[in-house]
Formats: sequence, structure tokens, C-alpha cells
Amino acid sequence: MAELRWHPLIQDWVMIASNRQGRPQMPKDYCPFCPSFGNVPDYEVLEYDNDFPALSQNPPEPDEGIANDFFKVKPSYGKCEVILYSPGHTVTMPELSYDHMKKLVDLWCERFNVMRSDEKIKYVFPFENRGEVVGVTMPHPHGQMYGYSFIPKKLALETASAKEYLEKPATACSVIR
Repeated sequence: MAELRWHPLIQDWVMIASNRQGRPQMPKDYCPFCPSFGNVPDYEVLEYDNDFPALSQNPPEPDEGIANDFFKVKPSYGKCEVILYSPGHTVTMPELSYDHMKKLVDLWCERFNVMRSDEKIKYVFPFENRGEVVGVTMPHPHGQMYGYSFIPKKLALETASAKEYLEKPATACSVIR
């Protein structure tokens, strides 16, 4: 099951993605992100759709059994992509050459533009996955990009605060812009 649930106490949508609990724990000597195992083509940088997405452009219907006037639900519309930084299994981002890093940034920009072309996607969030503490099941260097069908409340608040600050008239004690 994957759906969005309205959190009435913080007035924001929360992703529920129990389907992600089925992600495999890979043996230590196997990595589906390494081209040598045959799951991905040879690449320098690569994007592909997440096998266990929290958001989907064809989302399942939400569980109407929990929905009521107080607890709202809606489909988990959006997009989840995996971005592989390098075919090297232990390479870290600081070890990438300038040319390789440029290819990675170009791929991020390309995928951002693809996601934003979907009228239903309101926010694109690129992030890096690294370490078991954040739930990473693959140690291979990678990140993800999520396309949300809503703007998370915290980001809307930060944007509104920044806009308010920029629109304030300058005073003698304010920072010169």
C-alpha cells in the first residue's frame, strides 16, 4: 500500500508506503547497481525508476477504510527515481572527477526538468542516500529524486518567510541586499 494521509495536527500530507517494507536485503557480495552483475547497463551516471516507490504516476487507490472527515487520504501521486553516481561500488562523490561530476549534475537537471513537466508534480526533491542509519539497503553510491504532488508544509513556510523578508523595506540595521 502507498498513499498520502492528511496529518490533522500539523496540517500536512504524510507519505505512507508499506510496500517499501518488501525491499530486499542484498547479500554482501552482490550489488544490483554494479554493471558486472547484469541488472544495469554499463554507465557513467544512470537514472532509473525506483523498484519500491513511495510515489507513483499510477498510484494505487488509497485505503478508504481509514478515511473520514478528520483523517483524509489521497493517492500517492508522484515520481521516485534512483540516480546512480558511478559504476564504482565504493566511489564517493568527492572522488568523482570534474567531468564525471558535470555528467551527474546534468543528469539531475535533466530529471528535474522531466519531473517538473508533469503538471501534477509541485515539488522535486533530490537527495543522497548513504548509510544504514537512514535506511539505505544498497551501499553503492546513489541518490534519489522524488517528485511530490504537493509542497510540504515546512517548505511552504520557509518560502513564505524568505519572500516576506525580501519584500521588507531596508532599514539602517538590515543587511544590504
